[in-house]
Amino acid sequence: MVTDSRSAVHLAHEVSPLLQALMASWAEQAGVRALLIKGEITNQLRLRPPRGSLDADLWVSPDSFDAFCALIATRGWLKVHDSEALGEKILRPHSATCRHVAWPAETDVHHYFPGFTAPAQEVFELLWARRVSYEVAHQTVLGVDRVGAALISALHHLRSTTSTGHQSELAYLTDQVAQWPTGELASLADLAAATGATVTAGAFLDAVGAPVDPEQTSDRDELARWEENTRGSGLVGFGALHAIRAAPWRQRPRLLWRHLWVSPEILRARDPSVFDDGKPMPVARARVRRLGGRGARLARRTPRGAAMITISPQVAWVDRGESVWLLHLAAEDPTPVELTDSAASLWRLLPAASVGELAERVGVDFSVPVDAVIADVENYVASMLDQGFVEVA
Repeated sequence: MVTDSRSAVHLAHEVSPLLQALMASWAEQAGVRALLIKGEITNQLRLRPPRGSLDADLWVSPDSFDAFCALIATRGWLKVHDSEALGEKILRPHSATCRHVAWPAETDVHHYFPGFTAPAQEVFELLWARRVSYEVAHQTVLGVDRVGAALISALHHLRSTTSTGHQSELAYLTDQVAQWPTGELASLADLAAATGATVTAGAFLDAVGAPVDPEQTSDRDELARWEENTRGSGLVGFGALHAIRAAPWRQRPRLLWRHLWVSPEILRARDPSVFDDGKPMPVARARVRRLGGRGARLARRTPRGAAMITISPQVAWVDRGESVWLLHLAAEDPTPVELTDSAASLWRLLPAASVGELAERVGVDFSVPVDAVIADVENYVASMLDQGFVEVA
């Protein structure tokens, strides 16, 4: 494992678009209907101030939720198994948080989203019918449309009423949506009514001028849970107190102990890198690699003629300015790879008609003779071929 001096939060922001593309790709390959929510598509829709994400949020059809979680578990993405052990939560479990030892970002696989009080499968079908395509990390993915994204974002912020960050982003979202045309605001109100979110999202709908039918009703139990959660938002231990109070008397001491003393199994699920065969080790960050020359043995694989060098369609990538992050979606164990310095500069010059043309571009950009860089460029292309990041034709 390669350590990195940057914070885990910074690295998560760097690679989260790759993770979003990966999860969407795995769902498609498995024939699972899934939609990206929040994250990168919310940035593209300008429904929040531009910022990075710590995770990938994927809303999976509820009838495929268990199968998809089982699939990604076989690929190293471990579910955080603490919901049942720690008792009944105020809001019903709506997602599985999954983590991988080689990734600084995590995946939240949703089968439901708090604030929608209609049956989970019905809500998903309504959002699926409105799905649209986006480009994330240079990959085509499916996500919720602008109306659905706005409603999900509003509910996400409204359940954290004491968080200044959430309230700031809710104000930004409200300002953006209030400028929508009348027809789209009516569509927002219709979707809220169909998904049972007219009460839970009522403050937001009123603020943006979306017409709401006062006769629309919500599931009383779900609404009561929502309201209780909102009242306790920001209070440390409020969720634990609810779980203990909701349990039978004879189970309360056990639950109290579990909240106070978290088991190694739960700790490992929360962060798989904390334990290695029972021995503590540093918290894992992204497995990063710097790609440069890989030696003369790879140069033999470099195409020397007029062979077009293109980026593989199986590669998701993001350019972060100081570096470029790559992810091969079809790899056996996909983990992010970082290109820095000249390796990142060479990547930005692709596609190229040949190694010679690529070397000529490098010579122009860096004001050096082609003969001085051709060997390094050959090794670089060979390295990219060796790992499946580029193709030649």
